Amino acid sequence: MKIGQNTIATLAYTLTSDNNRTIVEIIRKNHPKSFLFGQRILLEGFENNLMDMEAGSNFDFVLQPKDAYGTKDPFAVLDIPKDTFMVDGKVDEKVLIIGNQIPMRDNYGNTHMGVVLDVEKDNIVIDFNHPLAGKEIRFQGEVISIREATQDELDSLNKGGCGSGCGCGGGDSEAKAKNHTCDPEREAAGECCHGDESKCGCKSDAEASANEENCVICGNAPEDQGKGIGNCRCI
Repeated sequence: MKIGQNTIATLAYTLTSDNNRTIVEIIRKNHPKSFLFGQRILLEGFENNLMDMEAGSNFDFVLQPKDAYGTKDPFAVLDIPKDTFMVDGKVDEKVLIIGNQIPMRDNYGNTHMGVVLDVEKDNIVIDFNHPLAGKEIRFQGEVISIREATQDELDSLNKGGCGSGCGCGGGDSEAKAKNHTCDPEREAAGECCHGDESKCGCKSDAEASANEENCVICGNAPEDQGKGIGNCRCI
């Protein structure tokens, strides 16, 4: 069987940038990741390079910025007033450290992750570009296995969820509101829905307990599912 439309491929790989000087991600054979192909949810260059490969095949390819996470957008680097981060009359200086990632919400309620580039007297310079924007990236790895996606997985994706019980918060909002468990990180950041239908990505107790495998849609490991990390489309 080959990787193709509506197939789920399980991969082990190493992702590097900066001419192999920086290791971005290592996915080993004993904890591989699975991805759904042919649904336009993966990087186009990543998907194109893996199409038609069989289980056991090795791959090694480089993606230019235009085929990966795009070029750096200078308009995505913003000066934000320091008092924006004030809580109870004080600014938490421990959060405003160069290199820290900070979740921020726009006027439409969407959450964006930014990296602190500089801390000035009155402003914080934050970069909202993807961490790999403007970088050439390299994937080296192996195709472990391939299977057809189930109809339930495809239907769940079309409804806005991840399918395969990944627990990312899509699908039945009524079920999500029952026995709701707030993700502690999202709750601390003020992003948790607390059981309403805002699709913050928190999970019900049932979803959390069933969440033992990598999501076949977004590829996230159990501890990262439902947080909007990587290619997850569930929030």
